[in-house]
Amino acid sequence: MGLKFQINIFSTLRALSAASELTDLKIFNHSERVTYITMKIAEELELSQSTKHTLMKASLLHDVGVASSYEKLLVVDLSSKPSQVAPHCRSGAKLLEETKMFANLNEVVLRHHDPWNGPSLVDEQDKPDFLSQIICIADRIDSLIDTSVYILWQKSNILDYLKQHSGTTFNPELVEIMLKIGGKDSFWLDLQTGFFQHYLEEIYPTGMQKLNLNQLEDIAQLFSKIIDRKSSFTANHSQGVANYAVQIGKEVGVNEIDLQQLKIAGLLHDLGKLALPDQLLDYPGTYSENQRLLMKQHTYQTYHLINFMGPGLNKIRDWAAYHHERLDGQGYPFGLDASQLDLGSRIIAVADITQALTENRPYRGSLPPDKVRGILRQLVVENALDPQVVEVAIPLIATSTYVS
Repeated sequence: MGLKFQINIFSTLRALSAASELTDLKIFNHSERVTYITMKIAEELELSQSTKHTLMKASLLHDVGVASSYEKLLVVDLSSKPSQVAPHCRSGAKLLEETKMFANLNEVVLRHHDPWNGPSLVDEQDKPDFLSQIICIADRIDSLIDTSVYILWQKSNILDYLKQHSGTTFNPELVEIMLKIGGKDSFWLDLQTGFFQHYLEEIYPTGMQKLNLNQLEDIAQLFSKIIDRKSSFTANHSQGVANYAVQIGKEVGVNEIDLQQLKIAGLLHDLGKLALPDQLLDYPGTYSENQRLLMKQHTYQTYHLINFMGPGLNKIRDWAAYHHERLDGQGYPFGLDASQLDLGSRIIAVADITQALTENRPYRGSLPPDKVRGILRQLVVENALDPQVVEVAIPLIATSTYVS
């Protein structure tokens, strides 16, 4: 397959981390601030461009193993026990190891909470990788910052903390570098005001790469696992939607290139759920009107998060983000109608509903196949779903999916 996409890896990972940190002000932009600090250290160390790129990707992904907002708050809490911190290091390393594009980052992420001189949280090695050490000190600095207090009032205490833990938690060489960097008020003000993002945006253009569909799918597989770990009730949802979409696409004659794009759209369709509170996804009853309205933003977020990835993804973006649009124009978030919804969008919509109905949810068990078929056909009657796509999907509903 010769289809290539211009993808900015750094912007893509930035969007992923930003979305997963939207749910609480205490963790908002944590990964980006850590990345800013690591890049400032890298400058002082005069690291090579390739090493900087590796460090930037690892910094943006260092908390990729965090499954929930609650766990994220634990991870940035300095009073948390090693047993509360280590799981996300192991999970993150495992997720990255399962990819082709980011497998080389797994060891860095695995040990980013290990002290420079002390027992490892995750293995028996004597000292963590040097890049892990850089992320460790950057992560701790950001965790020490109280975003509700003027940052220059905190500067001395944070630098004192680094001095006190030099040679134990932190590599002494890195402490000396941070004392130099942290001696400038502008460094701290950049962190509090958010102007550090301008600095990072000057670096991001160097992350533009041409990826083929297989490489893009590799990224989408990683993202889908991160999305679905947000709730135990959606553990296989994105993969299930992708599988249904491909099966339906084959039956209606979609070409091979579009089949793979359908798969990627299915994997990414709920990307916007990263920005939703965990409590909403696990709510065990019928949503209130306010909860329903809050949930409706996730497809809007999906649309714009995929836009962050780079040009040329419009087809995948639309197929992923339009899965709650309806043929009658009564869907969300854009209120599109049949004239604006192509076959790919219609397939993902049917695949999403089919997969959701056959899964356990907090408020119900999975539905039996006959019930699922009835609901899908009723949605056709209501002019919500495409009749041809629904009739193709119905034979694909396996009786084994029903759990009483």
